[in-house]
Amino acid sequence: MKEQKIIERLHRANDLIEVNNYEGALVEFQKILFFDKNIPEVYAERAEIYIKLCDFSSAIANFKKALQ
Repeated sequence: MKEQKIIERLHRANDLIEVNNYEGALVEFQKILFFDKNIPEVYAERAEIYIKLCDFSSAIANFKKALQ
């Protein structure tokens, strides 16, 4: 059940990224982290979005989380 919700949120986040809705994608990634905080790919994706939004301190923080 939890895995299915994570997969649905990942698809939603990716769809939002495709239409440049980065804030919406960040919301979806945050919801994924609510279910499981140990998915490094989510942190890496968030970091990439923060770079596009020129929020470099958040990007660095998320890249660091992805590497833990």
